[in-house]
Amino acid sequence: MPPHPGEGGGDGPRTTTAELELPFKEAKERLIEGFERDYLKSLIERCEGNISRASREAGIDRVYLRKLLRKHGLEDRDGGA
Repeated sequence: MPPHPGEGGGDGPRTTTAELELPFKEAKERLIEGFERDYLKSLIERCEGNISRASREAGIDRVYLRKLLRKHGLEDRDGGA
């Protein structure tokens, strides 16, 4: 049987004890935000800042990608990543 999240056995994000003490919804939101931020950083780096290419590779709309980048503070003030 595979380990449960946070129990080791993988290289993914670890759940801290503090997160497990939060209400389910808040703990889940924190994990998702961390995943989004890490995914976006890697995606933009891999695509050399090219938003159109990054949106194609991620399979999401370019406008939504820009929204996520702004949400996580990963978009420059001039609109670029």
